Amino acid sequence: MHNLAAYTKVEGTALEKLIRAARDDYVSCGAYEETPEGCRTPNNLRIIVIERFEAMSALERLSVVDDLLHRNHEVIVIRHQAEVFRDRDTPSTFITDLVCEVVWQALVCDPGLRIEDEIREALAIDR
Repeated sequence: MHNLAAYTKVEGTALEKLIRAARDDYVSCGAYEETPEGCRTPNNLRIIVIERFEAMSALERLSVVDDLLHRNHEVIVIRHQAEVFRDRDTPSTFITDLVCEVVWQALVCDPGLRIEDEIREALAIDR
């Protein structure tokens, strides 16, 4: 059982909906996907969150960003910016990375998800 109370550190209906949807996607998928070349691609939290956010409509994404900007003044990005903003070549990807980092931070407050994510990363590296 995962700790749903861990996700209450953020506010906003759209942001909370994204967090819960990403969590549900993550829990329901396998640890990794194998490519035709035999490489393992981990289904880690970051990838799942990015895929879920990018699948949203433009209006839904704007609602998430609005929640982040106007309802979450206390949220601090805890990881170094080089880790967070690795794909920031456009304003859109910069915003995606920021939103996904906040969602990732909320999700890893759940120790069960954090440990599972570490295990999935190790499985992908092991191959």
